[in-house]
Amino acid sequence: MRVLLSSLPAAGHLYPLVPFAWALRCAGHDVLVAAPSDLVPEATATGLPVAAVTDGPIGLRDLLERLRRLPWFGGDHAILGSLHDFATGADDRSPLTDLVEQTLPGTEALVRDWRPDVVLRDMADLTGVLACARTGVPFAEHWWGLAAPAPARGELRRIFGDLFARFEARTPPRRALTIDPVPPSFQSDDAPPVYRSRYVPYNGRAERPALPPRSQTPRICLSFGTLLTGDGVSGLAERVLDAAHRLGAEVVLAADEPPVESHPALLAAGRLPLDQVLASCDALVHHGGSGTMLTALCHGLPQLVFPHGSDHFVNADRLRSLHLAAVLNARDDPTRVERTLHAVLTDEGMRAGTRKIADEIAAQPAPADLVPLFEATVEDLAA
Repeated sequence: MRVLLSSLPAAGHLYPLVPFAWALRCAGHDVLVAAPSDLVPEATATGLPVAAVTDGPIGLRDLLERLRRLPWFGGDHAILGSLHDFATGADDRSPLTDLVEQTLPGTEALVRDWRPDVVLRDMADLTGVLACARTGVPFAEHWWGLAAPAPARGELRRIFGDLFARFEARTPPRRALTIDPVPPSFQSDDAPPVYRSRYVPYNGRAERPALPPRSQTPRICLSFGTLLTGDGVSGLAERVLDAAHRLGAEVVLAADEPPVESHPALLAAGRLPLDQVLASCDALVHHGGSGTMLTALCHGLPQLVFPHGSDHFVNADRLRSLHLAAVLNARDDPTRVERTLHAVLTDEGMRAGTRKIADEIAAQPAPADLVPLFEATVEDLAA
């Protein structure tokens, strides 16, 4: 069987597909990643074969910054009226349309040339599913986070309908199945039916740091994911580091471009494998991204979240509602940051809750366990 991977062109969207893609590869199937040239270095680092679907860069960082500001979820989860126009280009703010216009021609050409049996898309990908609609190839969906609330799903269906019409994809594509690696008790209460899978962290190419042996000193990991970098988070990073230092804690800063490189509380900073680093930590402070959040839940770690945009607010509220994390505003003062960080480190109820979620994640079927189901479902569609 041939499986083509298609994701929103960002590392945080590609990474969740990698463990299942390798499960397919180890079962003997051909797997190919479709990626714009900007994402090819990250994609080839997975060890999977990659095909570029653009002739040159598409200005990925600028495009992703525009997408990150998409007015999808506000702090109160309101679906803003401008979402539809913003996403489909009814005004001059149309990053999703820009993205599809640049990546769909090459992706569709690849589908017609390589002729996959199925396209495996991440839950935010548009290009792959449009290519399926234009070629008749079925798709499967792999989630990486909380399902959109019911009102948002209605708006998303409207957006998809308009985009399908705009790009002349007249026949709805056939869906094989949906795989969800979010633990059932953590997933949104009104999520649609899915096949459950264990969340297996993949953090890209990074070297495990040589950290000092564990001691009685609390160890905190600070991470802002793959998009938030540099000056935009330097002030917040300083406040967290200062608070940790006053509490007698040490910090490992996992960031492609560390906003702070020297501080008395800092043990290591740089592009680090989050899954490996968290194994020796007591808590995680982060921005609210789904991959970061789920990796911490795999390790049973309490979290302190400073949500910035997109799905961060939904993730933060879900964590807080289940007493798995504390949530602050990125502009909160140093005293409140220190007080809240101390609470996260010492709240045994929160730690017990996160360990329970970690046990639940470990009990879900491994990606390899879903391969026979995936094979059978795709074969049924082809029959």
